[in-house]
Amino acid sequence: TEDDMYMIPRTFAAQQNNDECVLFNHSCEPNCGFDTGDGNTIVASRDIAVGEELTYDYHFLETEPSLIRGLECKCETPSCVGRLMFDRYRDEEFQKRHYDHMSPYLQARVRELKTKW
Repeated sequence: TEDDMYMIPRTFAAQQNNDECVLFNHSCEPNCGFDTGDGNTIVASRDIAVGEELTYDYHFLETEPSLIRGLECKCETPSCVGRLMFDRYRDEEFQKRHYDHMSPYLQARVRELKTKW
């Protein structure tokens, strides 16, 4: 959630999967994202069909130092990026399309890109 700080579910050490994030897979064309109100609530970013898998783009959470950088994407969507390098927040088109559903950490990184340089 910050530079060199990562969110790990509090149940991770006990190997329990009662954290809601484990219910969501990655997709390069997600149907969910984060609510801009608190940054922790997951909301639908489009209509979701009954039985459709819930997904969000892992790029909404992390930047290049991610612990899972280089992970092979298997979403098989037309816009699949192949490998998750966590640099998509730098792309203006990605920002325009997904800014409202990024985590507060990523939104801050995007704002820095526009003001620092």
